[in-house]
Amino acid sequence: MIPTTAGLAGFRDRRLPAAVAIATLLSAGCASSATILRPDGPPIEATITDSDESNLYVQDQNGNLLRIGGQYNVSEIDHPGNVVFAIGLPYLAVGVGLLAAMKSAESGQPRDTGDAGAEGQAFGYLIGWTSLISGGALVAAGGLSWLRSKRAARRFEAVRPPDFLLPPPAPMPPWRVR
Repeated sequence: MIPTTAGLAGFRDRRLPAAVAIATLLSAGCASSATILRPDGPPIEATITDSDESNLYVQDQNGNLLRIGGQYNVSEIDHPGNVVFAIGLPYLAVGVGLLAAMKSAESGQPRDTGDAGAEGQAFGYLIGWTSLISGGALVAAGGLSWLRSKRAARRFEAVRPPDFLLPPPAPMPPWRVR
């Protein structure tokens, strides 16, 4: 049996949302730990669990609880989630824009587009909703991860000295790109 073009289009229509959903879930799982840059050693990749005015309390990937003491022992904190948030924002914007354009075109003068117009309109809605949902999921996952980390480190960061007083981070190894 030879597949028809209608059967292939239906297969493609189901495959696209599944691929976007898988990519969204994989991307949202990437940002779970903060990168803490130190002047006297390699960066620490860990989840910030709590803080006070002079200490950061973190949990590394192995579950070990660590205390990083002293404001001058931390050069910079790169909180998780900002990259995932930035990736999701354009998807969200495209989804909102496409759905708004489709809705405004719908409310215009009625016209007979035939079957080709209906298929194009259905595909436009499919892309719009897929983009909106995946972008919203990425924005929510990235934003929540960033807020959780910032909230845990808020007491430490509230009393940080000005940047020009903090020591610069140690040089990164050549295989680690920041």
